[in-house]
Amino acid sequence: MENYNQLNEEANLKIDQTVKAELLETARWTKFIAIIGFVFLGLLILGAIFVAAGISIVSEAASLGNSYGIAIILLYLMIAVLYFFPIRYLYRFSVLINPAIIYNRQEDFNRAMSYQRRMFKFIGILCIIVIGLYALIFVSALIGIGLSK
Repeated sequence: MENYNQLNEEANLKIDQTVKAELLETARWTKFIAIIGFVFLGLLILGAIFVAAGISIVSEAASLGNSYGIAIILLYLMIAVLYFFPIRYLYRFSVLINPAIIYNRQEDFNRAMSYQRRMFKFIGILCIIVIGLYALIFVSALIGIGLSK
């Protein structure tokens, strides 16, 4: 650990004009992607409301109750909450990196990098959870097939 700190003190990372230009271009694209993400997030919530209303109407006509509509709204809202955080982190990165690069603000640069790290960490954890769920479903299916014979 001491060698790493000593090397780190000796080697100062320089952000040259090429990297600054790349970061500014990245900021534009990440802002665009984040805004599109927020739009789709709004559409997801609106879709949840309309689908739940439609299911409620059909459920009432079939005398099934409103539980399906509520379940759909809760599912869509859970997906929306999961979708919100990485989009927010991406947007915060794109907003903070511009002044950091243009005005050489180290604090903004550090915060932007922190938001970028949070976004990747969130997506990574979400991927691990989804892979775990897929593995659980796969094992359950194998057990179900084995029990059905």
